[in-house]
Order: sequence, then structure tokens, then C-alpha cells
Amino acid sequence: ILNDYQQFVSVSNSFGEDDNPTLWDMTTGNQIQHFNTKHKNRHIVAMCNHGTNSFLLAYWHGADTYIEMFTIDQTEPIETMAMEGTHIDSPITSVSGNQFATCHEDCSVALWDLSIGTRLCTYEGHTSWINDIVYLREKRSIVTVSNDHTMKVWPISIHFEVEDSSDQEISYKTDVEDSL
Repeated sequence: ILNDYQQFVSVSNSFGEDDNPTLWDMTTGNQIQHFNTKHKNRHIVAMCNHGTNSFLLAYWHGADTYIEMFTIDQTEPIETMAMEGTHIDSPITSVSGNQFATCHEDCSVALWDLSIGTRLCTYEGHTSWINDIVYLREKRSIVTVSNDHTMKVWPISIHFEVEDSSDQEISYKTDVEDSL
């Protein structure tokens, strides 16, 4: 649900040519537009809101997972990130800015930065499929619930540092605290 509950995006997991995400008007029930993913014949595995007027879409294409960010006023993705050789499992959650978190087949959780296409850190501790993931903005934490009958809270502590002011290269340092 986007744009102050006025619109929503639907997706299909089919492999057809016309299964692109669709934006709908909630007051009229009319279709507004389709969004075009970078690849056709892909399997959509997850979608989440990313702010008021944008969303993230995760899909498999071959052996790779792709994350694409869309805004409701553009049919093409504004950001695309390929995770080569990686299959994420549903679900994903938006964190802040260009950051998002994904759940993986090995029961781990990864924090990513879409703008630079980098995994910032990995959280491990679940022993079974992760059913749900949510970002708690006020706690700067990711919360996951798993089939192992546990809920874990993963505090996010990312520090930005400029390594060399002449070329403005940015590095990340992460302090991953134990889950609660």
C-alpha cells in the first residue's frame, strides 16, 4: 500500500510476459500502470514498501536474485542490484534510505545498500526458515520470526567513514550486536 493508502501494487508469481507489477487506485479499483522489470520470465519472491511512494521488488532470474526499486511515477526501476549466485527467500524489508534487509535459504539475514550494491552485514542465529521480517525505525533494529519458534532482534549499527577525501570513497564499519 502506497501514497497514504490511496494506491497499492500487486504482483504475480507467474512466468508470463504480462506479469509485471501493477499499480492500482484503491478508491476506484482502476489499474493505473504496469512497472517493467529488467528481466522477463522471472520469479517474484518478495515485495515491500520503501517510503511513501516507492517499493522494492525481489525476483529470481536464473541463478541470481535481483532487487529493483520503483517509484510510482516511473515505469522503469530507478535502481537495480544483482546478487549473483544468490537466492533470497521471502520476505524482505525496507530499512532506511537505500538500505534493505533480506532473508536467505541458510536462515541468515543480510543488510544491504542498494545504491552501492553491497552487503553491509550478515546476521546469523536462526535454525529454520524465517517467516517474517520487519524494521523498527525507533529502535534501529531488524526483527525476525522463524519456524525455529524464536523471534530475534538485530540491532543495526552502521558507521560511515570517508577513507580518502580526494576521491570520496566511502567505507562501512559495522558493529553487529548479539540478538536479544
